[in-house]
Amino acid sequence: MITDRETIKKYAEKYNLPETDVLLIALNCSGLADTSNITIKNNRVRFKLKINGADDLFFMAVCLNTTPTSFSIEDERLLLDNRPIGTVINQEDDTCTESYFRRHQTSLTLNSNSRSQCIGCKFCGTYNLSSDDKQPLTDESYLLAYLKAIRDRAKLTDFSTLEEVAVCTGCFQSENDLVEHLLMLKKILSEFNFTNEIKYIGSQLVSRDKIKLLKDKLGRFSLYFTVECFTHRDELLRPEKKLDLNLIKSILTSAKNIGVATSIVYILGLEDLKAVAEGMDLFKNSLTRYPVINVMQNYLTDQENLKITEAKKLDYYLKARRIIEEIYQDSGFKPQLWEGYRSLWYTTHNDLPLTGAKI
Repeated sequence: MITDRETIKKYAEKYNLPETDVLLIALNCSGLADTSNITIKNNRVRFKLKINGADDLFFMAVCLNTTPTSFSIEDERLLLDNRPIGTVINQEDDTCTESYFRRHQTSLTLNSNSRSQCIGCKFCGTYNLSSDDKQPLTDESYLLAYLKAIRDRAKLTDFSTLEEVAVCTGCFQSENDLVEHLLMLKKILSEFNFTNEIKYIGSQLVSRDKIKLLKDKLGRFSLYFTVECFTHRDELLRPEKKLDLNLIKSILTSAKNIGVATSIVYILGLEDLKAVAEGMDLFKNSLTRYPVINVMQNYLTDQENLKITEAKKLDYYLKARRIIEEIYQDSGFKPQLWEGYRSLWYTTHNDLPLTGAKI
C-alpha cells in the first residue's frame, strides 16, 4: 500500500493531515514484515512506538506477514522501505486474551470469557492465536486470585487509581450469564477499593431491564456495542451478533436515556464509504462518546479478500476519517487516543490537536 516516506508526505498534503497520522494509519493497514528482529510467537505484535522527530509515544497492534508491506523492525527500529522512521519499545504478543492496562495504568481491560475460543466473525482471528485464557474469568475465586495477581504485578496497593475496568468478551452463553458476571465483577472489584466505571464491550446486552439493573447496581456503567459493520452482517458476523441496526440504535438510545454512557465499535474496510457515512449518521444521536473505529487488519492472509477494493488503498481510510469527522463535528465528542490501537486518529481530529493519554 505504502512504499516510502515520500508517499506518506504526498498523502498528508493531499488530505491536509499530519504526516504522523498518515504514517500510523498506513502501518495499521499494512502491518509488518516478519523478521528475526521481532521477538514474539504469534502473527500479531503490539509495541510502543516513538516516531523520529516527535515526542509522543503511541501504542500499536499490527499483524505480521499477512499483507504485502514495506514496514519492518530491525534492532528496535521501525523501518519503512529499509529506512529508520521510529523506535520500537516493549514488543509483546498481541493475543487479545491477556488482560492489560491502558491510559497510563488507569484503565484495565479484562478478556473475561475465553476470547481465543470465540469463532464465527469472518474478520476476526483471535481464535487463531496462542491461547493463554483457557480458563475463563467466570469463577469467583479464580477471578479474585487473577485480579490480585494483576494488582501485585503492577505494584499497586489497590485499584482505587483505576478510572475504568473494561470487560471485553468472547460471548457468554446468555445475556443473563453476562449480567451475573458483571455483578460478580463489581462485588470483587469493591474489595480492591474500585469505585469507578465498568465498561462492557460486546453485543449481548440488549434488554432495557438488564441495562437498568446494571446501571443501578454498578453506578458508573458504559455500553460499547460491537456493531463491527453496517452491511453484509449475515455474511460476516457470528449468529449472536446479527442484530438489526435499528434495534441496536434503540438499545443504545434507551441506555443513553437512563444515564449509561454509550458508544459503538466499528471495523473500517469491509464496506464502501456511502455505507460508512449512513451507518455513522444512524447512530450519532444514540451515543454519548465517539465511536471506536478500528482499521481492518488481516489476522490471516486470506482475510484480505474481505476488504472491498477501495479499502486496499490508503485513500479510502483518509477519506473515511474526514467523513466521520464531519458527521460528529457538532457532537462535542472526540476520539480517545488510548481507546483504539488500530485507529484513524493520533495527533489531530478535525484539524485540532488531540490531547490526553495515548497509551
